[in-house]
Amino acid sequence: MRYKVTTYMAAGTVCWLVFPETRTVEVYIPGQAHKTLTEADTLDGAPVLPGFTLAVKDIFPPLPESPEQSSQ
Repeated sequence: MRYKVTTYMAAGTVCWLVFPETRTVEVYIPGQAHKTLTEADTLDGAPVLPGFTLAVKDIFPPLPESPEQSSQ
């Protein structure tokens, strides 16, 4: 995937890599350092999708309750 990101970036394309295991999103915008967003962050669609925002936590399904939470 990172090879594809490099290729897309060279063509001036914004890329989002979504990692379900870590519940993070890496954002790649040409000419900028990449950012890693967590569930506490909001994904901003600019410049490709102006006005589009999405809470990173809404990308992933809810985590199952831990045994301590379900017994309370």
